[in-house]
Amino acid sequence: MENTFSVTLTGPAKIRGVREPAGKSVRVTMDIALQLAASGVINPAEVTAAAKPVVDVVAAIAERDAHWSTALDHFQTMAEDQQADAIAALKADHLAEVQALEQRAADAEKEAGDLRATVAELEADATNTPSAKGAAKKA
Repeated sequence: MENTFSVTLTGPAKIRGVREPAGKSVRVTMDIALQLAASGVINPAEVTAAAKPVVDVVAAIAERDAHWSTALDHFQTMAEDQQADAIAALKADHLAEVQALEQRAADAEKEAGDLRATVAELEADATNTPSAKGAAKKA
């Protein structure tokens, strides 16, 4: 059932099949009140006053803006979270890569040290062999 409100007729009108005299207050729906205002048998200000509770445009716009603002805040937060997650993943990947390269460098240093030791042993063995001693005496 539609909401009804009271209006005062400024002229005679037929409402729901009944003739009503000027000056009488009758309860009508918004649709009927708009028809009566268009016919000039009620004061249009009464319709406007009655329409405010039905459609509060300012409140509707404020509510829409609040929802829009909330949605924007939500999407901004989601974007920031995704960005932070992506940065954290990249940092983790780069850290793992740096650690792997550091390990390879340490392994290469160890291998180079082992090769130097092997070269030193071979040089020592070469100088201590009988043919090397003989060559050293001839020189």
